[in-house]
Amino acid sequence: YIFQDSQRTPQFRQSKNTVQACSGYGKERSRNEEYNCSSQGEIIMRVIVCENYEEVSKEAAKLVAGLVNLKPDCILGLATGSTPVGMYNNLIELYKKGELDFSQVKSFNLDEYYPIAKSNENSYDYFMNDVLFKHININKENVNIPNGEAKDADKECAEYEEKLNKAGGVDLQI
Repeated sequence: YIFQDSQRTPQFRQSKNTVQACSGYGKERSRNEEYNCSSQGEIIMRVIVCENYEEVSKEAAKLVAGLVNLKPDCILGLATGSTPVGMYNNLIELYKKGELDFSQVKSFNLDEYYPIAKSNENSYDYFMNDVLFKHININKENVNIPNGEAKDADKECAEYEEKLNKAGGVDLQI
């Protein structure tokens, strides 16, 4: 997603190759305009330009909800920080309305601080539980966050990556 308002122009944070593959990069885009970025005919990403953060959050939640409804056992790659919170709030609302079921979804978070206890308010484990997981019906056994309390960080990272590979990789990365 690209955030655009009267003070900002579209920005890409992907690799140089991805940016070059996007015909029309840097052109002014209208609200909710969609276009595909491709390389040799293969779609790399679909870009949707939104007016503001609330609109971006709703559009992102629609994409996640669409995947969860089409593939109930999908694997979501989740991120922390303030950017996805609006999307998470929209997903919670859809769940509360009975429009989403997370019971089969698996999640893999991108990262975690090290060393840090799961109970520490600054840990990503704490954040994800507080912001999303405690509000939806995701099976806690399907939630995967790197262990910030592991004795051996290198071993934890290798095991985490192996677990993700065995699960089949991520269907959608936030």
